[in-house]
Amino acid sequence: MLRKHILFTTLLSITVLVSGCGLSDASEATEDGKEIVAVLQEKYDTDFEATHVKRSKDAFQFWMIPKEQPNDTFTAVWDRETNKMRGDGYLERMFGRTINNTVRGYLEQEGLEGETTIVTTKLDESLYDTYRAESNIHMSIGEYVEKFKPEYIITQMIVKDNGNITPETFNSVITNMYKETLNTVYEARIFVIKEKDFEKVKKDFIKNTDPGTEDYFEHMVSELAVVYDANGFNGMTEHTYKD
Repeated sequence: MLRKHILFTTLLSITVLVSGCGLSDASEATEDGKEIVAVLQEKYDTDFEATHVKRSKDAFQFWMIPKEQPNDTFTAVWDRETNKMRGDGYLERMFGRTINNTVRGYLEQEGLEGETTIVTTKLDESLYDTYRAESNIHMSIGEYVEKFKPEYIITQMIVKDNGNITPETFNSVITNMYKETLNTVYEARIFVIKEKDFEKVKKDFIKNTDPGTEDYFEHMVSELAVVYDANGFNGMTEHTYKD
């Protein structure tokens, strides 16, 4: 069965995100984020910047960007009681980029143009500490799967409409990703975007914006869901939009 509209990332599984006040402006995030920026820079050997912060009684949740790749937005959580970082989403963000580059190649073989981001990977709880400590953002798909043994990988994808896109259009792409991920259940929620609107939506999507919101409905042709698991390929059309 296809898992529908799962919105949590691995970070949500291994840290408790912050509920509380709204997002601050960049100047407050920069001031509050000095410690977490230093920790992240030491961990990944990359320069980061805190762009926003959300505060609660026990934690800060920061929205971060690497200075050299400002589209790669992710979140990190700082525990106010222990004065340590609970976890961050940078590794997942970079693994998502690796997935995207691979999927994009398979899409091009089918004459399609699209982009992919990760929604969630289900990891075994026994590997959470290993995941938190991991600093190698250059792992291949196979290395990532072998080390963290995800139960499944769920992604979302935008694809430029060509007038004839159905779930079966992605059979070869998803089959290949199942093999790339060493026979890990691989699912994609696909948003087929009107040709004239694709570049606009793509610009937001690569910044980790969820296209499954009302703001993007006017740009869509359809929503599809496809999966490859031990039973093979399965796909369905979730919704078709009218002009």
